Amino acid sequence: MENTFTKSELKNFLKEFREYLCTEFVNDKHNNLSLNSARCYSYYVSKARVWLNEIEVFDEMLRNYPLNGKANFEAVEHFDYFRRELKNSLLNCTDAKQKKDLYNWFSGIQALRCYLDYKHEVNREYDTEENLESVSKYDSVQECVVVSELSHTELLNKFRSRLRTQDRYYPAFNLYFSSGIISKIFSRKDKGFGKWLTDESNKIRFLKEDGSFVLFSEIDHMEIRSDNSVYFFTKDGKDFALYTKTYDGKLKQQFSRIWDNITIDHIESMEEKLRTNKISLTGLQIVSDKWSDYRNKNNLAPRSGNNKKETVYENEFIEANKKELTGLKKSILNDLYNLDLQYELMDRSENSKKSNN
Repeated sequence: MENTFTKSELKNFLKEFREYLCTEFVNDKHNNLSLNSARCYSYYVSKARVWLNEIEVFDEMLRNYPLNGKANFEAVEHFDYFRRELKNSLLNCTDAKQKKDLYNWFSGIQALRCYLDYKHEVNREYDTEENLESVSKYDSVQECVVVSELSHTELLNKFRSRLRTQDRYYPAFNLYFSSGIISKIFSRKDKGFGKWLTDESNKIRFLKEDGSFVLFSEIDHMEIRSDNSVYFFTKDGKDFALYTKTYDGKLKQQFSRIWDNITIDHIESMEEKLRTNKISLTGLQIVSDKWSDYRNKNNLAPRSGNNKKETVYENEFIEANKKELTGLKKSILNDLYNLDLQYELMDRSENSKKSNN
């Protein structure tokens, strides 16, 4: 296995390949590709590498490709072999989704050959008409391109923001859970609550087709494609279609035009978690009781429905109880971690149906 790329080597190779795709390759008028289409090709190659099921041979081909200004003959043979495998599978495939994948992977392999020639300044004397065969005969298969992408950092910021705005009131056992208030108790210099938000985000589950999941801590980025399918990519170069639970517990592929249609769902409801652990939530209970007293004294409904007014109320409440609330930081953090909340991504409409059932 000495020829197989390490995770770091593969990541660096694909990064360099992607940089080529987004500059030299996309600017070549003969390729007729958009920037989003071109940058997808590195992902297609990563996927084809796994699907071909000969990773060591594939990686050895990449390592040994150049030889004295010409392509290594053995490497070219391997390239032709992999292309034939993809082409034959594509021609014989009857499943629409699999056919689209095979088409994309085939296109990626074609682009990879161009990249290696460019990188190593290899001439094309070895090429034959078969080697340079266009994929235009497969143009009836619609290529799926990336229309929106979020990096790990962008996703983290989005998740932290959503977790920060969890404001719930449970009259059945008289408990307020307000992330808005909790975040204001901690100053910006105090990293305790911010760390909790990050730790919680890292636990979010990304569901796969077989029902298994990948934690956000292992995610590199996500993308929405032109057919509204949503894919996530792990830090070790693997990609998966995102799946969502339905309101009745089934599993289906996630499709969305915008990111806001993908929500964070509590695997076990927040209400049940707070109800079960209410007695031990000393810090959160004190904050809830004081917030409830403040609202009663000011003749406020449990929720005003006006976010701007709520912000004013929260700020006044924090200022009036600043000393005591500041002293609860450690207890509040202990309560938050002890709740051991678990999350997964879920389609917004399915999440709404779940809440209403």
